[in-house]
Amino acid sequence: MRTAQVRRLRLPERYYGSRSSYRLALTIWCEPMTVKDEVVMSENWQRARLIPIAGTSTGSEREQRATSALLAVMSVVRPFSNELLGTLGASRASRAQVDTYIETSHPTSGKTTVRPDGLVRVTYGNQVPWTALVEVKTGTNELTLKQINAYIDCARQHKYDHVITISNEIAPSDGFHPTEGLRGEELSR
Repeated sequence: MRTAQVRRLRLPERYYGSRSSYRLALTIWCEPMTVKDEVVMSENWQRARLIPIAGTSTGSEREQRATSALLAVMSVVRPFSNELLGTLGASRASRAQVDTYIETSHPTSGKTTVRPDGLVRVTYGNQVPWTALVEVKTGTNELTLKQINAYIDCARQHKYDHVITISNEIAPSDGFHPTEGLRGEELSR
């Protein structure tokens, strides 16, 4: 049985330049899910755009713009998506197709619907597609335990591979998520 992991990824300087004062480091929480059948994609899902149409007046709109731009770049710049997703089990093939969507709706076993910030799907040849739900928090917004658990339950129900969270929060140490009460050993079932 695989266990959940927290990975801190430091991207090579070629992605942000050696003179830049900004260093990109993402804390990515990935909860491995079970082996799956074919993933059902909705016709209503909106593809991620490099220049999104969302506004900038509210925190949720800024978050949607950031998510859309990041996922759009991941779908086009294959070396970038390889760095981020390859270690999580996605195909590393240079011709693999990365499809990214924002604000995807997923019905749950109850009568509710969850709506993570994004979804990434990597397909290559006849391999089973690799799929992950993505939740992004920008600025001072924090991840909540209830929200992450809802996405994990949704991913298990729909047989997605991972739940990825990206935020400004820093994990206290390896194997721990920055959100209080969320640990890899406890989540793996």
